[in-house]
Amino acid sequence: MNSHSSISYDPIGIIHSPLKNRSDAPIQPSAKPNIVGKIEIFPKFTPCLKDLDQFNFIFLFYHFNRITKHNLQVKPYLDTEIRGVFSTRAPSRPNTIGFSLVELVGIDDNIISVKHVDMLDQTPLLDIKPFVPPFDCALVKNKEIKIGWLSNKIQSQKNVKDDGRFQ
Repeated sequence: MNSHSSISYDPIGIIHSPLKNRSDAPIQPSAKPNIVGKIEIFPKFTPCLKDLDQFNFIFLFYHFNRITKHNLQVKPYLDTEIRGVFSTRAPSRPNTIGFSLVELVGIDDNIISVKHVDMLDQTPLLDIKPFVPPFDCALVKNKEIKIGWLSNKIQSQKNVKDDGRFQ
């Protein structure tokens, strides 16, 4: 496969969420924490769940299936300036892949209960990975963390919801 070949993924499950419309969704889980959801893993992938219950936080990787176009530059939430999409967490991206860190509440057969959901109902799930602080935080330990244009805006993010700009 050369570097310009097409790539396709098949979902491993579906995310069930109380967030039915983009206007319901917080821009990040921290803007409206504790939203509960369920992840239905397709039966053939149920064996993949073995030992996942030993972790309390997991990364979900999913497909933004309601995005109809992508933008190379966007006016992100919390800002009034146009930014390159790679310096934002906007869903309207060249590849409509999203990820969220959620709290794993429990697993019952092929259903995973989670908290801190920010994705819409019926979102296709692509992958799950456990959050492991010694791996996921090791490179930033004792480093100054720069958060770019967000450094003076992050305090204003409470209760911010989708405002329709990323249709």
